[in-house]
Amino acid sequence: TDSGASLALSPDEKTLYATGVRACAHAAVKPGAVGACFACVHGGETWDHTAPTRAVYRFRWGDARAAAFGKDVSFQEPMSVATDRDGNVYVADLADDRIVVLKPGGDFLKSFKVGKPQRVEVHKRTGAIYVLAGDKKLEIIKLAPDGTEAARQALPIGASTIPIRRPIMALDDSAEPAVLWFNGPLFRVEDRGQFFSAPVCVIPAAPREEPGSIGAVMDLTLDRDRGLLYVNNYWRYDTAGGTWEKIKT
Repeated sequence: TDSGASLALSPDEKTLYATGVRACAHAAVKPGAVGACFACVHGGETWDHTAPTRAVYRFRWGDARAAAFGKDVSFQEPMSVATDRDGNVYVADLADDRIVVLKPGGDFLKSFKVGKPQRVEVHKRTGAIYVLAGDKKLEIIKLAPDGTEAARQALPIGASTIPIRRPIMALDDSAEPAVLWFNGPLFRVEDRGQFFSAPVCVIPAAPREEPGSIGAVMDLTLDRDRGLLYVNNYWRYDTAGGTWEKIKT
């Protein structure tokens, strides 16, 4: 998959949801090519990495393969997926300008109109919905559970037109106040109720030795129990202490 792909875990931790998948099974570069592989052939079938799959997938730990999720619901360009405390599934459909909410069984529950939603996260305790939205310039929008807008903040980052360089977001809803993390390079924003704090870049505090500098942030994964933000699979950031550690494998 590419950096724009999104995963969400059900509250009982038995089911995974995925969307935003574009790339093929091997994050490949064609032999002799300089840039990334945007189209290649696997088993006689050509994969166009710039074209969205237009699907949300669900799979449980014992499943042999993922299955399409969403009964009688069509997506134009689903980019991100999240779950709430009741197991409902939220899908950010970029090309359809909306957030679609599905019940755990896949039935349509409701939808909210949001212009160019890139990513979505849901606060497990409050039910607040956070949407990273925009085309050339991005902003973070907070919605109440009924879809009414509660806060909005412009971000100093833009949305790339390159399919494998989509903006990403991570939510720490175990923190008080809740904290949102964004790539581009790496910004921290607090939810302060009716407004957001100003974005603060934490990359300058990171180690810069070579090899292994952080570089462009392509992946964010949050360990809420330990207060650790994993960046690009080989760095982790202590969200309480503000310190960086290189992961050695």
